[in-house]
Amino acid sequence: MSVIGAIRRNLSSNLRRLRNEAGLTIDQLGVYSGVSPSTVYKLETGRTRGLPTEAVLVKLAATLKCSTDDLLAKPGVPVTDYISGHMKGDSRLPPVSALG
Repeated sequence: MSVIGAIRRNLSSNLRRLRNEAGLTIDQLGVYSGVSPSTVYKLETGRTRGLPTEAVLVKLAATLKCSTDDLLAKPGVPVTDYISGHMKGDSRLPPVSALG
């Protein structure tokens, strides 16, 4: 699995979990965050290509009172450290399978 695929899978499950914990529907999260409900739905169901923009992630995280890493990462594996390390060729990082 690619790094992007693993992050998308994490985003899907984390977004659904955090939204449910906040007691929000997809429509409510969309309205409160300024992200269209159809985009929220697509992100939760994994029906997107690539990753959402930084602006979308920041809006969702702010509304859910979490960090963007909370949306993208498997608990305990900071996504930003993982990606930047791989871009620099850091072989000490865990395999992609550790993301999801």
